Amino acid sequence: MKGAQKQDLISQVINDRYVIRKHLGGGSFGDVYEAEDMETQQIVALKFETGAATNPQLPNEYKCYKILEGMCNVPRVYGLFDYNKSRVLAMDKMGPSLESLFKRCGKKFSLKTVLMIADQMLRAIEFVHNSGILHRDIKPHNFLIGRGDSHRRIYIIDFGVSTQFIDARTREHMMYTSNNGLVGTAHYVSVNTHLGDQQSRRDDLESIAYVLIRFLKGKLPWQEIKVKSIEERNEKITQMKIQTSADSLCAGIPKEFKNFIEVVRRLRYDETPKYNWLRSQFTALFNKKGFVYDGVFDWDEEASIHRPLPSIYLYRSAARYMRINERKIRARKDKVVLPEPRAIFFFGWRK
Repeated sequence: MKGAQKQDLISQVINDRYVIRKHLGGGSFGDVYEAEDMETQQIVALKFETGAATNPQLPNEYKCYKILEGMCNVPRVYGLFDYNKSRVLAMDKMGPSLESLFKRCGKKFSLKTVLMIADQMLRAIEFVHNSGILHRDIKPHNFLIGRGDSHRRIYIIDFGVSTQFIDARTREHMMYTSNNGLVGTAHYVSVNTHLGDQQSRRDDLESIAYVLIRFLKGKLPWQEIKVKSIEERNEKITQMKIQTSADSLCAGIPKEFKNFIEVVRRLRYDETPKYNWLRSQFTALFNKKGFVYDGVFDWDEEASIHRPLPSIYLYRSAARYMRINERKIRARKDKVVLPEPRAIFFFGWRK
């Protein structure tokens, strides 16, 4: 939506129930707004997708949320409906994403925080898989923290490209196929996905491995690839992932992360991962380091390592603020017409 259209929706009543309060963000799929449910006075999020979308995702996303209903790490949804030329999904409003919290903490999480994130991520993806669903777009943007009493819980979201890997009729695992297009985010998808293999549970887990490694090390080796063509970028990322060994990728961090990615990469296409064993490796490391599972993450005010934002983050925020205001000032100057200056005469003193 354009800026004017976004503003036009503020204070509008959607579906005779939701009053839109403010615009929260958006992307290629559409826009997300904060709204108030007039029946319950609850604050919700409304996700808009234009009806002209070539690959509509909200119906599939809504279906997945309903299948996963009741899981503590999945937001609740309240309905899918049409509004003008858009589809709208009403769901729980969440807190910030792990991506934004990662940037807030200077693009580095402590080992304790990463291990607590790993525990919740693995529990969430196990439930999703046990419900017969593959997420297929695991990345930090798609994990949000809760609000209020749920602020220490991590939620998995965005099932727009998810699919069911268990046949509803036969209850068997879907058949393997090759030459598939890349579904997901190139920085985090598995090597098998890059090579065109049909995705399965092992691929979601490999994506989680990349997310955790980035949280500990600050970045992944292939995130610095800069090319204009998306196809060329994906090809370079594929080559780099294949050429980067687990030892190199996990250099400088605990060996448990190397073991994790090696194990999930060895899984067969239709093999059921040993989720408990994978979690136990991180739990053992957590206990060995003497950490206390108190649910206090690096971004919490009460965290023992809490510190002021890094200077580079403050500098970028200040520079962005100045650029925005400079644009506003220039726009204002263009509209203001100043009067012609008047001649001012000075009379000297007579002696």
